[in-house]
Amino acid sequence: MADVKNLTTAPESGNEGCTCGNCIDGWFSPRMKERLEGEVDFLRFVSNTILEEDLTDLGPNELIPDWCIFGDTSLHYIPTEFQQKMTLSFYKAYMRVIEAIHLILLQDTADASCIPTHSAIESQLGLANAETQPFFDAGGEIMFALEALVDRAYEKSPEGPEYGRKAELREEEEEFENETMELPRCRNDLDFKLVRTRLGLPPQGKGPCWFFLTDDEDSEEEEEGEYEAVNPGNQAESASAGIIN
Repeated sequence: MADVKNLTTAPESGNEGCTCGNCIDGWFSPRMKERLEGEVDFLRFVSNTILEEDLTDLGPNELIPDWCIFGDTSLHYIPTEFQQKMTLSFYKAYMRVIEAIHLILLQDTADASCIPTHSAIESQLGLANAETQPFFDAGGEIMFALEALVDRAYEKSPEGPEYGRKAELREEEEEFENETMELPRCRNDLDFKLVRTRLGLPPQGKGPCWFFLTDDEDSEEEEEGEYEAVNPGNQAESASAGIIN
């Protein structure tokens, strides 16, 4: 994957599309901030749970098992050619990038310091960070984590195809509405295309890069986590971020 930050220049700040008068930097609505903050918190929770409970016997240079990629959607946005580089050290380093995004979004501020841009994430991680070196030395990019965050938040939102297929996501949306009812509504609340542009992501998504098939959806083997990994590249039916309106 090309380094998108060198391909896309974010537009200058201004009140682009804002109808609430409260958008951070003129475009990042409070509700969108809350939506992304909630999603990155979920991604880090899943990853940290796997690392802390399931991979404790794995050596730092050992490849993570396929079920780990299957179970952690943040890994679905790492191109499949990285499969033989996805060691435990690589995974932990990738999680530091996710954690950096989380810390940026957690900032309770009205200025642009709470927006997870490429440069803000770099600053949060710091230079020559030994914890992230295995990820970047293997060719990993910050944009993998940003793509995972924005696309998963889109899919789970009322704008996303996955939202229409899963009742639990509609229930989660009701909870989100209750939790954010005091925040002003804005035209930018669900404008993921604007978010992608501002964060330097391409208009069409770069993932998910993986999808998985089971031999029998009703079988006991599926319940026990057996599956077949398929390495299709960026399949149209999987790359849902590419159909943002």
